[in-house]
Amino acid sequence: ESGRATVAYYSILLFNILDVSIAETGESIPDVLPEDVPEPVVNLREVLQGLSVRNLQECYNDAVYYRDEMRQLFITGRVTLRQRTLADKYFWAIINRIAEEKEKNTMRTLMLCNVTGGEFLAAKTLAVLAGTLLVDTVLFFLTGFGPAQLPVFLLVCTAGSITMLLLCGLTGIVCRDQTSTGTIAGPLALVFMLPTMFAGMGGVLQKVASFVPTTATADLMFLGLGHQSWMGANVLWDVAVLAVWTAGSAGLFALAFRKKGVDN
Repeated sequence: ESGRATVAYYSILLFNILDVSIAETGESIPDVLPEDVPEPVVNLREVLQGLSVRNLQECYNDAVYYRDEMRQLFITGRVTLRQRTLADKYFWAIINRIAEEKEKNTMRTLMLCNVTGGEFLAAKTLAVLAGTLLVDTVLFFLTGFGPAQLPVFLLVCTAGSITMLLLCGLTGIVCRDQTSTGTIAGPLALVFMLPTMFAGMGGVLQKVASFVPTTATADLMFLGLGHQSWMGANVLWDVAVLAVWTAGSAGLFALAFRKKGVDN
């Protein structure tokens, strides 16, 4: 047995794929229920039939409740595996219907509202910017700084936030869907944050960080808090870096916005 513990971690069992498990979308749901079907299955079917855009949350809660009830019946041996499978089919059919209805409702709202794509994006950007500045204000006072330094601090935060919001908006427009956007947004954030975090190590990292907008924002933020002098070449460099990134991001965003035809 001691030998087994030594070699087991380096053992691999290879075999052919026997089957593929996928979430049922509703095509295989029977038109007529069997006579001996458990009550939770009947309830799931009623939930599916009564589902509408007005009761999505209620139907979701009911579906989860009846699904869990069916699992408990299966664990205690009071329903068969086929009966539990039928319940799972109804459950996933409900979940897919809810997802479809939510998507349709979102699209319906966007199509009926009298705003352009640009106005919609601008509203979301302003909302995110307002939330960011609110958090920045709270953190500012928690750190013990005086009110006199707040305007300059918020001005610098606004400039840096606009740059990052433009880059995030560009990523969202270029990417195919929300999933791919989330996949790219994480590494993109690290690209901008890591050089700033390790700039104090000097050398190549400091030189790379000097070209990153987050570093420029951090430097100007310290100036606004009174830790450094506003006079000097470093200040002009930080302002220039932030301005170039903002202008470049805005240009690329506008180009991608027109190319993707968001307003159409």
